[in-house]
Amino acid sequence: MINIVPLISIPNHYPGQGNLPRISPEQYVGYYDSGYRQLVFVFEHELWMAKIYISNLHWSSHLEMRDGQLPQNVIFCADEAQWLFACWQVAVLRFGRTSLENLMERTLWGVAGGVS
Repeated sequence: MINIVPLISIPNHYPGQGNLPRISPEQYVGYYDSGYRQLVFVFEHELWMAKIYISNLHWSSHLEMRDGQLPQNVIFCADEAQWLFACWQVAVLRFGRTSLENLMERTLWGVAGGVS
């Protein structure tokens, strides 16, 4: 049995909102602190979706992100939205649903498929 030691620890600046659920070492995790709230991105590769935990919405609940689409029921500032989208792109690349070339092509030139 391999003993996995956490690489990072996420500080809870809002303990009144509870605690984050346990996150598996196999999951892709991103962390963002906007100064007035914290966001944690947890990619569930077997479900091909991400759970977004937000400090001011209670840590125990989450929003879902699918197909790179941000949840509709919360307003994100531009920095938060860009960070969430970047997390999604990296998770998709990490778990093999796209190639780096396709990701760069869509990001840089807004191409949905291949180059015509």
